Amino acid sequence: MSNETVTYSLEAVLTRIESKIDSLEKRIESKIDSLEKRMDGRFDKVDERFDKVDERFDKVEDRLTKVEIGQAELKAELKGDIKVLDEK
Repeated sequence: MSNETVTYSLEAVLTRIESKIDSLEKRIESKIDSLEKRMDGRFDKVDERFDKVDERFDKVEDRLTKVEIGQAELKAELKGDIKVLDEK
């Protein structure tokens, strides 16, 4: 090992540090952008699934309402039939 003294100007050292920081910052920003795109895609898929679930829920709710209406109509019809039978 030699005992040579290596000297750099403060400006050169700071420039190198700044350059490395800029490089790291660009890499981080690139990774963040990539991650954001992936997450946006996944959120879009989740939103689509929720929309499908909402549609299915609405259909089930409509069918249940029709069943309830049919049940009420049947109940009223049965009451009418029972009343007619009671009168006979």
